[in-house]
Amino acid sequence: MLTKEEQLDNDVHLPEHVVLNILCRLPFKSLIRFTCVSKRWRSLIISDPQFGNSHFRLAASQLR
Repeated sequence: MLTKEEQLDNDVHLPEHVVLNILCRLPFKSLIRFTCVSKRWRSLIISDPQFGNSHFRLAASQLR
């Protein structure tokens, strides 16, 4: 079994703009589920005021 430090070393750290770009393309229902993945993702999805606007704009453009 891995120690907490070994687990942290194995984590992949993507730049925030890359994670936001990926999350913006997901369905809303998935986003709600993904708030449980990590504190970082929860913060990006719920606390970032620009995220909601970006997600809405991208979803609206895909409907056209």
